[in-house]
Amino acid sequence: MIWYLFPAIVLLLSLLGMAGIVVRRFPEIVLLDVESISRAREREVKHELLQQRAGRIVNRVASQITAVIRPLIRLAIAGGSNAYDSVMALERKWRTVGAGATKLASTDERLRLLTEEAESLSRQGKAREAERKYIEAISVNPKYVKAYENLGRLYVREKQWIEAEESFQFVLKLDPNDASAHANLGELEAARGDLPSAVAHFKEAVARKPANPKYLDLLLEAAIITSDRDLARGTFARLKETNPENQKLPIFEQRIRGI
Repeated sequence: MIWYLFPAIVLLLSLLGMAGIVVRRFPEIVLLDVESISRAREREVKHELLQQRAGRIVNRVASQITAVIRPLIRLAIAGGSNAYDSVMALERKWRTVGAGATKLASTDERLRLLTEEAESLSRQGKAREAERKYIEAISVNPKYVKAYENLGRLYVREKQWIEAEESFQFVLKLDPNDASAHANLGELEAARGDLPSAVAHFKEAVARKPANPKYLDLLLEAAIITSDRDLARGTFARLKETNPENQKLPIFEQRIRGI
């Protein structure tokens, strides 16, 4: 039977040996455990302290940043609102300007087409149809000078003197310094036989455009017809200076000698 007890005896002896070792080393084990616990707790405490300190620093910095940024945010919001209002106002302005420009371009195009149609009808001898086109152009823009001038010339060709004069005079009402209107009135007066009045209007045209060869030519022609030698010579000199290539100069010079 002793053989059956042998393993138990060995186990018991082993346990007693381990117990002895534990008893002898117990102070060291206790001290090691306490020191380990102390170091672990110390690390834990230090970690908590660091977290708390970091939290306080973050909160303090965040408060300072918030104090600085909050007014800027309010300003940015207000400025953004003002900027938005400004952008919208600018957009409305340019939308209006754009619409006005489109309308203006459309009006100019219509006036151009009406004038071209009227001129074509006039060349075809269709005076009444041309007259209607010019009047239509004037109805589109009551200050459209070209329509008044062309309509006046049409009336001159049709010998509608009163209507022609009214057309040219209206141009002068729009612009008293319009040299072309004075030249047209001069041609009108010459066509209906009032040469003194024609000369007066040609002088007005030349006074406003002294270097215009056409106006000088008209004035010189009227001066020769009215036998105004001094006016003819003076106008001839100015025409020769302004337009020395004018092929009519020799003819004018010869006619002046015959005055």
